[in-house]
Amino acid sequence: MGDIVVTANKKAQSLQKTPAAVTALDSEMIVQKGVTDLRAAQAFVPSVRFQQQATSTEVYIRGIGATLDQSQIDPPTSVNFNGIYMPREVTSAAFFDVNQIEVLPGPQGTLYGRSSLGGVVNINFNRPTHKNETSFNLEAGNYALLHLTAVENLSLTDNLAMRAAFDFARHTGYLKSGAESKNGFNGRLSLLYTPTDRVSIYAWGMVGDEKGIASNAVAIGIRPDGTVKAGSFLQDDPWNDLLPPSVLAQSPFGQPAAKPVKDEKKIFGGEVEIGLSDSVTLTYIPSYLDYHSAVAFTLSGLPNIQTTNYNQTTHELRLSGKAGWGDWLVGGYGYSLESSGQFYVVDL
Repeated sequence: MGDIVVTANKKAQSLQKTPAAVTALDSEMIVQKGVTDLRAAQAFVPSVRFQQQATSTEVYIRGIGATLDQSQIDPPTSVNFNGIYMPREVTSAAFFDVNQIEVLPGPQGTLYGRSSLGGVVNINFNRPTHKNETSFNLEAGNYALLHLTAVENLSLTDNLAMRAAFDFARHTGYLKSGAESKNGFNGRLSLLYTPTDRVSIYAWGMVGDEKGIASNAVAIGIRPDGTVKAGSFLQDDPWNDLLPPSVLAQSPFGQPAAKPVKDEKKIFGGEVEIGLSDSVTLTYIPSYLDYHSAVAFTLSGLPNIQTTNYNQTTHELRLSGKAGWGDWLVGGYGYSLESSGQFYVVDL
């Protein structure tokens, strides 16, 4: 087996030598197991729950997480793309051309700061290489599933490489009403410039446009006659989000319907690494995020709308090195975040 390299401690090191309980999924496993988003990774990581909630993903690590899915409330677990913190709603982004997923149980406040009491999930994308290659991955299935991922890697010069990746996914609704369908496009462009052996500049940008039908929430623990029983549903089929006649007669809003989703994101990030000496490295990681979503769905017969808006800028600067007594790292982190959102019940 090849050596598994992780970055959980803010530096690349062998998983076997990392003093932490890190679970790592490599790119080959991610593709083979059909892990197309963070929620699908739940089946391959112990002691976690990655639960869908509208455009958010509720991340629980060893039982620590939060169900308060509002844009003004940070969760106690953090998700990072290429070392950059992502708000809760952005964690629903599609996984494509991913190099590795790392899950690190908490607390991790020393190295990661905000929102890392329960732990950290790091998603690292594939970087450009000096090898010209093209790859496609096509998937088709029931519910009119069509999923296409295309990657093009180009070596432009001896010091500059470029990588472009695109992902398109579509399927019809899984729920009886037609809810929980998907129609989304995501693209990412990245550049890697290495003018000298000691200088590396990595820049990337990602855009996403998700349009589909939100997943309606179904009541669990209640039978059609109104009695309570653990694990029971209003319908015999748990994927049937329609109300039975006994409940429909009392519903002021009628049957649940398929409601639209709007999810748009623009993310720009990078990493500048400068080797000041054989043992000291300076690293700078900037980012910018612009995110907007509007989700309409039905919660056990009640129509809801949730809107979320984020505008975030982050900067991380760190100095690391090695000495006779061990490794050391110092740094600073700053961010500017503006968020807004609404959640209300309304009959569309």
